[in-house]
Amino acid sequence: MNLKGREEKLKYFRYRSTGRQVPRTGMRHKKSIHYFEEEQEKVYFQESEVVQFSLDRFGLNLPLMEGNVVFVHHYLLKFWNRFIKPEGLNIYLLLRMHCYNKDYCWLELQSLCNFTDRSKETIRKYLDLLERYGFIYQFQCENTARNNMQESPITKVRKEFPFLTEELIEQLPAKLQTEHHRFMADLNQKISVSLQVMEKVDYESVFNEALTTGEVVPIRRPYYEEQKINQLKREALQAERNEDDLAFWEQVLEVLKDQFSKPSYNTWFSNTFCIRRENVLWVYAPTRFHKEWLETRYQSNIKNAAQFILKDYIQVKYDSLEQ
Repeated sequence: MNLKGREEKLKYFRYRSTGRQVPRTGMRHKKSIHYFEEEQEKVYFQESEVVQFSLDRFGLNLPLMEGNVVFVHHYLLKFWNRFIKPEGLNIYLLLRMHCYNKDYCWLELQSLCNFTDRSKETIRKYLDLLERYGFIYQFQCENTARNNMQESPITKVRKEFPFLTEELIEQLPAKLQTEHHRFMADLNQKISVSLQVMEKVDYESVFNEALTTGEVVPIRRPYYEEQKINQLKREALQAERNEDDLAFWEQVLEVLKDQFSKPSYNTWFSNTFCIRRENVLWVYAPTRFHKEWLETRYQSNIKNAAQFILKDYIQVKYDSLEQ
């Protein structure tokens, strides 16, 4: 019996960024354009790991006191509302309602749209918001009996309500901060325990740590598809690179020429180029091996040369023309 109470075997996974950008083509104003999307890989989990994962282990939770269900809701409405928004709170309560006596449900996205009269895009936005603040955590599902067809996710839902952290309390308006301090003082007096809110809960780190327990399935593509993607990537980068990028990289290369022998310079730098995106300098090499060599061996040389020309700090990242 799977977590949804059926006989078919389900596989549970989360998407995780590989850190690579995949080129895509599309149409805008009837013109073909190139753009990049973040590549996502799947991290699979055992059913027991999904069951054991609990959001209530993180952060400081409001104590459950008899007859205080309305009081708990008041805290959510009064203090959490500014962060998860009324729409997010509504979605959280809908998910929690469908958990019954469990800490998870498998409500479909379309069902949430029907309940709230909101679009799928809007619902996804608030699900992301709820996950960011530790109210939910979703595991995607594939049905092995249906050729691994993806179906509604298992959504782990927080059963206990968390206190705001100090970091979030400081973001409240002054009046609400005062009311929160008064609320905590009154609560501590009622339960005869000194509760101290936590300074911060980094859910991104919590979720990244959870991903380390899963099994990563490598992305495999046929050779012809890899070649097509590589060609699209080259075309997209050529279209994005401008005259300022060309001129800036020429200056960087002039500085680097004085630091290396001619054979070394020709081997590692002559076929490179850069693109500046905001305060990040992206350095591109022909192959993955070439990119890794620059990143591990010559990172300080490149960064120092770039900052010498800019007279300012800049972050340097590396990529290759291969996926």
